[in-house]
Amino acid sequence: MLFENQKLTEEKTLGICPYCQGKDFIRFGQRFKKLETVQVYYCKKCGKKFTPGITKHRTFPLRLILDGLTYYNRLNTLEGTAQKLSEKYGIKVSFQNISNWLNDFREYLPFLKMREFIEKKYTKKDMLVESKM
Repeated sequence: MLFENQKLTEEKTLGICPYCQGKDFIRFGQRFKKLETVQVYYCKKCGKKFTPGITKHRTFPLRLILDGLTYYNRLNTLEGTAQKLSEKYGIKVSFQNISNWLNDFREYLPFLKMREFIEKKYTKKDMLVESKM
């Protein structure tokens, strides 16, 4: 698996069934996706199975998506972002995937509106200062 050490943190924040808002549910196994494993729950009240989290119906793990959005916000091109993700995770990610993520998460990315202006005015080196702690 890609993120073997990654815990299923979403189960801690799970509080209610998304269908009936009931609190009486149990773990019901795991769902194995291409790149990660997700906990499945079963609601005793309505009898439906569900998985928590915002990565529902997504092939790639949330960590990879967030890294892709971060690289793009650092003034990389879509192709450059895809290449960096492939180097870091060893997974081929197309630039179209990144474009779809940008559209899906547009409301959380206010920088996208200013990106065109900033690219014209500043170079990548002038705009960003990176430091590691």
